Amino acid sequence: MKKSLHPFSTPPLKDVETTLIAVNRLGSRNTTWMSLITASLALAFGAGHAQAQRPLGIDVSSYQGAPNWSSVRGGGVVFAWAKATEGTTFNDADFVFNQNNGKAAGVLMGAYHFARPNQASPGAEAGHFWNVAGAFIQADGRTLMPTLDFEVFSGVVGAGSYSDWANQWCNIVRNDAAGQNVSIRPVIYTSACSACNFDGSVSQWIPWIANYNGQNLYSGNPWSACTSCERWGAGVWDCWQVSSSGAIPGISGNVDLDTFNGNTSQLISVMLATSSCNLSLVGGAIRAKYDSLGDCNSFLGYPTTGELGTPDGVGRYNHFSNDGSIYWTPQTGAWSIHGLIQDHWASLGWETSPLGYPTTDETGTPDGLGRFNHFYNIANGDTGSIYYTAQTGAQSLHGNIRAHWASLGYETSPLGYPTTDETGTPDGLGRYNHFHNLTTGVAGSIYWTPQTGPWAIYGAIQDHWASLGWETSPLGYPTTDENSTPDGIGRYNHFTNLVSGVAGSIYFTPNYGAWAIYGAIHTHWSSLGWETSVLGYPVTDETSTPDGVGRYNHFKNPHLNNQDGSIYWTPSTGAYEVHGPIRTYWANAGWEKSTLGYPTSDQFTVSGSTNLVRNNFQHGTITLNTTTGVVTSP
Repeated sequence: MKKSLHPFSTPPLKDVETTLIAVNRLGSRNTTWMSLITASLALAFGAGHAQAQRPLGIDVSSYQGAPNWSSVRGGGVVFAWAKATEGTTFNDADFVFNQNNGKAAGVLMGAYHFARPNQASPGAEAGHFWNVAGAFIQADGRTLMPTLDFEVFSGVVGAGSYSDWANQWCNIVRNDAAGQNVSIRPVIYTSACSACNFDGSVSQWIPWIANYNGQNLYSGNPWSACTSCERWGAGVWDCWQVSSSGAIPGISGNVDLDTFNGNTSQLISVMLATSSCNLSLVGGAIRAKYDSLGDCNSFLGYPTTGELGTPDGVGRYNHFSNDGSIYWTPQTGAWSIHGLIQDHWASLGWETSPLGYPTTDETGTPDGLGRFNHFYNIANGDTGSIYYTAQTGAQSLHGNIRAHWASLGYETSPLGYPTTDETGTPDGLGRYNHFHNLTTGVAGSIYWTPQTGPWAIYGAIQDHWASLGWETSPLGYPTTDENSTPDGIGRYNHFTNLVSGVAGSIYFTPNYGAWAIYGAIHTHWSSLGWETSVLGYPVTDETSTPDGVGRYNHFKNPHLNNQDGSIYWTPSTGAYEVHGPIRTYWANAGWEKSTLGYPTSDQFTVSGSTNLVRNNFQHGTITLNTTTGVVTSP
C-alpha cells in the first residue's frame, strides 16, 4: 500500500495550534473560535491558501445533546460522524436528529457503530447497524463512509480474530449498501496503539486513527507512537482523531476533533458514498479482480450486468458502467479491459475474434506513450494484443506478425505502434500490419506469408517498395527485416515473388536513396559480391532499355569515388556488368543501340596481359589500358 493515499504537505501552523488550544481551554462557545482560526490561517498562508488546508471534522453522540448544526457548520466544521448503534441493542437517541440537521446545515455526515465484538457476531452487529443507519447511507453527495468504532479488545464472537471480525462487519455493511446501489468503503476507527490488535488484512478499509499527541492539527499525524502497529502501511492514515476536548460553536461541552489527510476536495473524493454499485452482481474470480482494482471506485465504475456466460461457452464476464468489462476463463484467469481498447475488441467480435480473451489488464507501455491489453485465443493457441495511442488509435495484431514485432522490441522497435489491424493483402497470399514510430515519424510494416514468414520493412525502403506496388510489385514479399550492409553504409531488405519465384532486394544509402533490383540482374550482382563488388550500390530500379529488348540497373561505388557501373540483361545474352571507362565509352557510343550491342561478358583481364581489361559485346569489344587509360574498340 502507498505510504499516503492523499499526500498533503503544509508548513507548521503554530499560531493556529496555539489558538485552538487556547480557545479549548477558555471553553469558548461562540464564533470567536472560527474568527481566530480563520485569521491565523490567513496570516500563515493567505486567504486562498487557507482553503487548501486539512478540513476540520467532529464525531458526536447523545453525549453532545442536540447541536446547533448551523452554528457547527459556521464554526468551520466540514464533516462529522454521528453515533448510530452499539452492540446489537443500543440505538443512539440523537442519531436521526444529527443526520438530518447536519446534512441540512451543509455538513458531510456519516454514521458509526460502536463494536462489542466480545458480545455478538459481526453479522448480528452489522445487521443491527444497517437496520438503524442504512436509510441514511445514501449516494447523495453528503454521506460519509460508515465507520466501525473498534475500542473493545476483550474477545470475539463469531470470528477467528479481531481482524476477521472487523472484516466480516465491513464486508456485510458494504454488501448491504451495494444492495441499494450505494458504493462504500467502510472506515475502521481505532487508536494508534490498539491497531496492534489487527493484522494487515484490515488495510482494505479506510483508517481513522485516534492519538491525542498534541501535534498540529494541520501538519501533524497520529503515528507518533506505536509505529509497529501501522497495519495500513508506514505512516498511512486518512482520518485522525486529534482531541477529545475540542470546543465548537453550537455544541455544549467538549467534542472530539478530527481531521482528514488531504484537502476538502480530496475528502469529498475519498470519503463520500457513491451511487449505483451493486457488488452482489459480481462474484468469484471476477469479483476478486474487481476488488483488486478498487471495486466500485475503480476505473471500471459499477457493474451493469450480472456475471454472464460468453457465447462460445468458454468464459464468463461482467460489464461495468465506465465502458469496461472483466472477462474470465479457466485458462486465462480474470482480466479487465475498458475504454477504446475494449471498443476495438468489441468491433472485432469480442472473444470470438482472432484475439480471443484478455490475459492482462490494460497497461501503460514502457515508453509512456501508449496503452495495451494482451490476449490469448484458446481455440488456436495464438497470442494477440491491442495497442492504443492518441495518435494511432487502437489497433490489433496477433499470431506470427505479433510474435515478430515482439522479437523486435514491441513499440520500442523501429516500427513503433500499429496503425492497422492485421489485414489480408490484395493478392490473397499474405497478411500485414502497418506501423508508425511516434518518435522518429517513420512508417513501417510487417508482412507475412506461409512461405516467407513475417518480416519488418520501414522507412525509405518501405516507401520505395510501396511506390512499386507493395507485394504486387516484381519484388513480391520481404524475406528479411531491414538490415545493415557489411560495409556499414547501406540498408536493405530481400524479397521473393511468390508467383514468379524471382528473388529481389531494395538497397538504400543516404547518398543514393532506395532502389530495387531483382531477377537475373540481382542474381548476377550477388555473384559479384553485392555492394562490396566493383559496382557498389544500385542507383536505379531495374528498367527496360529503350529498344525494348533488355533490362538494366545502374550502380555507383562509394568506395571508388562514386564510379559508375551497370548490369545489362537480355534473354539471349544473359546478365553482365560493365563499369568505369569501358562503360563510359560504351555509353558515349549509344549504349545497347550502338554497333556494339549488349555486353556478353563482365570486365576481364586480357589473356597474356597485365594492364589490359576488356568487356565483350554482341558485335565487338571495348578494351582499357589501365596504365595509359586509353580505351579502344576495334
